[in-house]
Amino acid sequence: MLGSAALAGVPPATAQQPAARPARIGILGATTAEGYASRWDAMKAGLRELGYVEGRNLVIESRYADGQLDRLPELAAELLKELRPGIAQVAVLVNPDNPAFVRTMLEAMEATAGRLGLKLRAFDARGPQEFDGAFAAMARERMEAVAVLEEAILNASPEAIARLAARLRLPSVGNKELAAHGGLIGYGVNLPALFRRAAYFVDRILRGANPGELPIEQATTFELAVNLRTAQAIGVAIPRGMVQRADLVIPA
Repeated sequence: MLGSAALAGVPPATAQQPAARPARIGILGATTAEGYASRWDAMKAGLRELGYVEGRNLVIESRYADGQLDRLPELAAELLKELRPGIAQVAVLVNPDNPAFVRTMLEAMEATAGRLGLKLRAFDARGPQEFDGAFAAMARERMEAVAVLEEAILNASPEAIARLAARLRLPSVGNKELAAHGGLIGYGVNLPALFRRAAYFVDRILRGANPGELPIEQATTFELAVNLRTAQAIGVAIPRGMVQRADLVIPA
């Protein structure tokens, strides 16, 4: 549900309610602890509301891969088309080490891009060490904008990606963190809210629920961020309607 895993286990004798023996939860993250800090903090806050306090009746084991490795992709193309109606060539920054995810996301984007008259081209970057090369290739191919896939490795470096896009005067769209760090447009779910909601499912499992029988929930609220400072710097006029409906506006 969250792009990473929260696995919980507790002995049958204590499954019905938190008891003297602490519950133990495993957290697995795709990137670094720092990259997930605000999200896990939100989940821990939700757990505290349910009576689980780390160090008292809760033990959390965390592991992070440190970068070794269906709506949002479609809406990214529509955000870009509204911003620049005449746009035709759009770069998509992808991590090729996550092929199944990339294929699924690109298929969703291409379906919408075709209806909007956009041509997409994927540019590979497995991490920060390959960002310069990817953006240099975008410049050579005369890309007119860049969409950044919502993927763990790319999510971990919003500032570097935003800086390179701005240097090439490329309108960029990605998650909200990208816009907050200098990208032009951000669109996505409220991740801390999702992680806070995850506490509910952890609690259900700790109380004995079968994880396979719990419902899968999908996000229903999406938030839009607009960076007017970046728009001014790269010479893009943001439509007033987009600014008015934005949940977050970074002023010029």
